Amino acid sequence: MSETLLARLREITGAAHVLTEGDLSAYEQDWRKRVRGKALAVVRPGSTQEVAAVVQACAAAQISIV
Repeated sequence: MSETLLARLREITGAAHVLTEGDLSAYEQDWRKRVRGKALAVVRPGSTQEVAAVVQACAAAQISIV
């Protein structure tokens, strides 16, 4: 499932805006540095339309967004 979602996110935003490799730890901790998680990916949409499409794709896949 995650590969299907990642492919869809890449279609929406472009592959350069879906980060899955390297150090994602800066994106996996809240601003207070109290809570840590593990991200499947970091997605950086470039427009409100892309944000809406990313939210819809994640909701369809039942994947949480933070």
